[in-house]
Amino acid sequence: MTTKDIGNRGEDVAVSFLRDKGWTILERNWLCPYGELDVVGQTAEGLLVFLEVKFRSSTKFGGGLAAVTPAKLKKMKRASALWMQQNRPRISSTRNEYPCVRFDVIDVGPEGIRHHLEGVL
Repeated sequence: MTTKDIGNRGEDVAVSFLRDKGWTILERNWLCPYGELDVVGQTAEGLLVFLEVKFRSSTKFGGGLAAVTPAKLKKMKRASALWMQQNRPRISSTRNEYPCVRFDVIDVGPEGIRHHLEGVL
């Protein structure tokens, strides 16, 4: 099994978790010059959320949350701005404004979701 396969399994677990909470998944593995957005979702309340999903088989070195560096968050912020620009008609309200946005990290392990850290930026 490749690293990409393992990452995809972690994202599958995260997406299932989010859908169970009533979220709509708008995008998975969106690529751009700034990097990749693992998951773009919308909460039941309409909040737009950009998620970084990290799968780690153990927490020996801090788990998935420790793997999200300031540099990764900067790339995530840039990629999300481009995603919103390209998807404006899809996400704009009737007043032609962007919805509220949040950045989250989900830590996934062999046992499932370890942490869902909301509002990392």
